[in-house]
Amino acid sequence: MSSALNFNVKMMRSVNTTEAEAVSHTFGIVVFLLCIVVLPVVVCISGVSTATATTLSVPALGLGDVADLATAVYGTPENENLDILRAFRDTVLLTNPAGEFLVNTYYISSPPIAAALAQNEQLCTATRLLLFTPLVFLSALCLNMTAFAAFNILILIVLFVLRRYVTLILKGIGYGALTIAAFTVTVITLGAIGYELPLCAAIAAYLLPLIIPAAVAVCILTYIESRPRSQPKITNYLYAK
Repeated sequence: MSSALNFNVKMMRSVNTTEAEAVSHTFGIVVFLLCIVVLPVVVCISGVSTATATTLSVPALGLGDVADLATAVYGTPENENLDILRAFRDTVLLTNPAGEFLVNTYYISSPPIAAALAQNEQLCTATRLLLFTPLVFLSALCLNMTAFAAFNILILIVLFVLRRYVTLILKGIGYGALTIAAFTVTVITLGAIGYELPLCAAIAAYLLPLIIPAAVAVCILTYIESRPRSQPKITNYLYAK
């Protein structure tokens, strides 16, 4: 009787230790993912008050008071990456109503955000590296049918190899896509309001570098938190007897 009780006590302590370790592990993951999201902004961006205190203008671009977001990020309308984005716009987006709506919305909300970006070189660098570099890569991939097909085959192979975790992977990707959509709607809304309130345009500009890191962080966190955790089984020898 005494040995069985001691065994149960030890097993309960083991469960409590396992739960404490799980909580600690989850907390560490959350802190790590927050660092992924926050550090690019902390390192690459400074002086938000400087960016919002001045009048919206884009003198460095030679385009008067209006410029699109991509041109402001790269600092010139003549850039090979911009050529890729324009080709994707003309070939893919402008061939369907949804794409036309997206392009029109972009050009309507873009100028105030572009003006805020042009006033902060570090912010332009962060946006170019963390947002536009992936967009350019995906645009180039979509424009090259051979590379696009090879990429899809690679994805299918990876999903087949990891078929045991396909549901978790797709769930993480889904939440990541929702994160991108939420950030995009927020940025567009703030950009439209930015014509009257420059502070909103500046906030939208500071959100741009966060879109991809936040989506990746959500994907990873969703996958980790959705995995089934094995709990040690407690055999109650006291009642078994």
